[in-house]
Amino acid sequence: MAIRLVAIDIDRTLLDDRRELSHANQAALRDLVERGISVALCSGRDLPSTRAISDPLGLPLWLVVQNGSLVIDPSGNAVYVRSMEKPTALAALDILERHGLAPVVYEVYPRAHCLWWQTGAKAAPGMIEFRTRHGAHVTHVDDIRSVLTPEVSHLEVFDDADRVVRAGQDFVTLDEVVAITNMSSSVAGSALMGLYPRGTAKEKALTRVCDVLGISRTEVLAIGDNLNDVGMVRWAGIGVMMANGPEEARLEADWVAPSNNESGVAVAVERFT
Repeated sequence: MAIRLVAIDIDRTLLDDRRELSHANQAALRDLVERGISVALCSGRDLPSTRAISDPLGLPLWLVVQNGSLVIDPSGNAVYVRSMEKPTALAALDILERHGLAPVVYEVYPRAHCLWWQTGAKAAPGMIEFRTRHGAHVTHVDDIRSVLTPEVSHLEVFDDADRVVRAGQDFVTLDEVVAITNMSSSVAGSALMGLYPRGTAKEKALTRVCDVLGISRTEVLAIGDNLNDVGMVRWAGIGVMMANGPEEARLEADWVAPSNNESGVAVAVERFT
């Protein structure tokens, strides 16, 4: 069956290690659109940092962001939004604080660009990098609990990998939350963990995209590199992992593409579409 939707992770998949988009990958995206094949950028990034990649392209792209908790169609409309209720967010904060972790909290769409960072919170190397990249959108507050709205989008921590992994294990007992953890490629020894409403996943968001487009998942090519991409790679009709991804992720793929520094996305698009 012909591919009608290509779902592509951004960091270390579409972008190279310098966080740049190669000419070959950019040409592949344009070629897909010109042939009438839909393209979805699927990322753990928030909406503003995803748009920083998508908007300059000037292409009608689907945006599946925040690991699948928010979907924006090519016209800029939100067609799928998941949120976390305040009691769940408070319970998550309790667990993180027991492990000495200070998160950022994202407000729910359409204020998805807003972040809260607790003043005086421990600044781990990972979070220092986070604040450097997102500083314009970070609001410092004295007490996160006091400003929580009835619903939030999700929470994130970027800290020592061992500490993050231990905290992630505790979230197994919190039924309303799913913890998605990735080892950092930019800060040695660190890991990024996002805490989302239970059921959040890139493949579930892509199911909504398929419903809107009137297509089957067998008509989807999914390309990723890391453990948070495994679900959509398994789910899609054709699942591709990048050669630069961890072995446990590559083993889930139908095919392994060249690395992100070798424009592996363009190679996969040429091979399967």
